[in-house]
Amino acid sequence: MRKIPVKTKSGQYTVSVGSGILDSLAKLTPALQQHKLVFLLTSPEIWALWGQRVRAALAPREPIVLFLPAGERHKRLGQVERLTTEMARAGADRSSLLIAFGGG
Repeated sequence: MRKIPVKTKSGQYTVSVGSGILDSLAKLTPALQQHKLVFLLTSPEIWALWGQRVRAALAPREPIVLFLPAGERHKRLGQVERLTTEMARAGADRSSLLIAFGGG
């Protein structure tokens, strides 16, 4: 797993990229406790295959799952607006965590 430090004007965070990360989520779980809400962005197809395993890896935290259909045609600003609206309605704030889980 590769950890990429990201620095912005308002703070810093780490992005983890690589294979085998799913099995590493259990190790990352203690760090997840600092976040008020955990959101997980994935496609319905990926969630059907891996959802139970992801939930187990994040336990006892229960992520709020957001779906973006697979395919480039769905990667549009309208979808970003829909997802951010869903997050806001669920109570997302600066202390929330968003995990992208899936392909490209």
